[in-house]
Amino acid sequence: MIDPPDPRKDCTLTVEDHSASCPDPCPIETDVSIRCTHRIDYRVGLLGFQVGAADDATLLATTGDLQAWVAEVRRDSFDPRSLPAEWAARPLEMVLSPPGTVYLASASGGAVRLATLLGKELESEVVLPRNEAAHWIAGFDVGGDGIANLWIGSNGPNAFLGYLRATRSSAGGWEFETLGYNVGGKTFGLGTDGAPITYDGASAVDPTVRVEHAGRTTDIPGASIAFMPARSQPGDAAPPYAVIVQDDRELRAVWPDVAGLIVEPLPETSLLVPPCDMRPSRGPCPVSSCRDASEGVADDFFAADRAPDGASWVAYVYRRSDLDIEYYELADPESPGAQSCLARVGRDDTRDELHVVRVAPGESATTAVVLPIGQYRPRSAPGIRIDVRGAAVAVGVQTTDAIRVLRVNL
Repeated sequence: MIDPPDPRKDCTLTVEDHSASCPDPCPIETDVSIRCTHRIDYRVGLLGFQVGAADDATLLATTGDLQAWVAEVRRDSFDPRSLPAEWAARPLEMVLSPPGTVYLASASGGAVRLATLLGKELESEVVLPRNEAAHWIAGFDVGGDGIANLWIGSNGPNAFLGYLRATRSSAGGWEFETLGYNVGGKTFGLGTDGAPITYDGASAVDPTVRVEHAGRTTDIPGASIAFMPARSQPGDAAPPYAVIVQDDRELRAVWPDVAGLIVEPLPETSLLVPPCDMRPSRGPCPVSSCRDASEGVADDFFAADRAPDGASWVAYVYRRSDLDIEYYELADPESPGAQSCLARVGRDDTRDELHVVRVAPGESATTAVVLPIGQYRPRSAPGIRIDVRGAAVAVGVQTTDAIRVLRVNL
């Protein structure tokens, strides 16, 4: 008989040595890798993960097919708390309020759930019961009033197709607001003023992120690859929101301004453009191999959050590729006598670096940490997370077989 998943038994913690790349005085307080293995539930982290900069520990929250848990991570210890079984098998969202309450949300088991974790006490409730629709969390934030806001995507036969905003009513239940029927590319959050924000990366023909806030629509041009809202904290400095965009040149931080937009580029963030074609093709292979020595930041290689002073913190992975792609031919089963050309990775000595950068309106970006991490191997999208709270930055990044968790002192 196989034991049920237990992160206390299935997961191991390794303290990483960063002394060569971060000499004293080094701002890194915690740097550990957490590896989890179970004979049945081997997909821990595959559905995503979250990190949080709590007062006295760094939080790591994740799920597998049969488990969900939140762990307190310190310099040399890992203390997980398992969540009820119905939280398993779906992505888990986590937000820390300014007083330190941990809020969790998930569209698991066909229902949308919310939980609060204060100390060792966990309170869980169903926000939206299970029905015929498929649900997902399109946004999750907690305002300065301590009220959780959930934005829920819904799709399915005989069900509402679009987005709902769920907020706590004065009577203690939940109120729902219909936000429209466009299901694609939207995420939601709160501004520093508590007003809701809609981020739409698929609303225009030209490469644009469209932001709606306080009755104003702002188009941020050039975000042709990816974008990431930097979650605003209640009461932090203006502007009310920030967006990190990636185009075919670099990453840029963008804020709204009465005169238009404030834009600050991030250093060493050129777009990663691999030269070798990995797509299968019909016919003989034109070459036998291809060397990839490209460098840069790829799509979904970054995450962002806001500090109480209004600055944005960005964690990104810079890749230095060094690999050989080998091409080989196979008979095409759909066309007798024809061939297909396929690609596979041969030698791979690629090395990746984690960069943690601070950027604020009117200020050049400053780099706090540059850390070799071996190879970044995202098993979820994104495979990198960041949370800023108080005087600490929490970062999580997926490597070859682990989640590496860092805590950086501001």
